[in-house]
Amino acid sequence: MTVIQKMREQSFEIISLKRQLEDLRAENAFFREQLRPSTVVPRCFQLQPRRKKLFRIIFERSPSVVSFDAIISSVWGISSNPADEHLVFVHHCLLRKNLRPFGVEIITHRGEGFSMPLSSAQRVKELQERELAS
Repeated sequence: MTVIQKMREQSFEIISLKRQLEDLRAENAFFREQLRPSTVVPRCFQLQPRRKKLFRIIFERSPSVVSFDAIISSVWGISSNPADEHLVFVHHCLLRKNLRPFGVEIITHRGEGFSMPLSSAQRVKELQERELAS
């Protein structure tokens, strides 16, 4: 076997190993996401299951804007249509009502979705820690 043939074999092996590494990294990312602990929603909020899901998706992505489509697919598990957006607004209004007494706010971005300011996210974290300590 010549030196060139050996180098060619080694380069194919390196390419194969790189592909395996990429696959393992993608698999690792997937499993890390699956194992990530779910957000603990403070009991004091007294949220119904759908509002709890809505809160989680907005809180976990704060301060980014969460689109209506992302909310609908995450909370209801369906694709978006105009009637579903009304449903989101109803639950959003009720969620705001639950959160207001605790100084937590959600911002509406017209035509885009909702977000939670960092100050509100920090307030939620304080409530979580207080609840876990007791």
